[in-house]
Amino acid sequence: MAFEKKQKESKIYQIKVTLKYSRPPIWRRIQVAGETTFHELHDILQRVMGWDDSHLHEFIIGDRTYGGSDYEAGSAPKRRASGNLALVEVVHREKSKFIYEYDFGDSWQHVLLVEKILPPEEGVRYPRCLAGRGACPPEDCGGMYGYYTKLEALREAQLELLRGTTKLAQSAEKVRGVMIQEHGEGKASVEAPRFALDPQAPYAHPYYWAPFFLMGNWL
Repeated sequence: MAFEKKQKESKIYQIKVTLKYSRPPIWRRIQVAGETTFHELHDILQRVMGWDDSHLHEFIIGDRTYGGSDYEAGSAPKRRASGNLALVEVVHREKSKFIYEYDFGDSWQHVLLVEKILPPEEGVRYPRCLAGRGACPPEDCGGMYGYYTKLEALREAQLELLRGTTKLAQSAEKVRGVMIQEHGEGKASVEAPRFALDPQAPYAHPYYWAPFFLMGNWL
């Protein structure tokens, strides 16, 4: 009941969350109550973005930073633990922007834009995620630069597999050659067929998917 009462009395913040430096943008649009604490907002962002909540975080609002309960509050000027501090106490206007940084090693920075401040809708439960695009990068992959470097490596591995220029593809051809010698062309074509690449449907080629199984799904 107390939670429902808080929602009825609250303003609703519609926030667009964009992972900084992502191209194309990885983003989510959420609505949260103004009385949402920064600790709660952290939990919401972890869920909607798809993080594991295994690292420290902070909010950067103007010239101040706010962190969780395990944050080193007071170790630098204008730094404090967020505690039960509510969004409405710090962010007051539409079009306000602030930063949510997760994992100080990889430094995943999210730009939070307050698009609208609205009255709550009758019968709607908050928080809620309205829309979004793009998969969350994997944890501990080296930040945005490391993420795109790995994506590029996977893409290059795909192309090499499709062209038959990798050791894996070359080994498959050697096996096929041995089968032809031992069993003839007909037997080899059944058990080790050649796959022709269709440019209109590269995903139909078995080698297209090989990097995801060999190196892990980074998309």
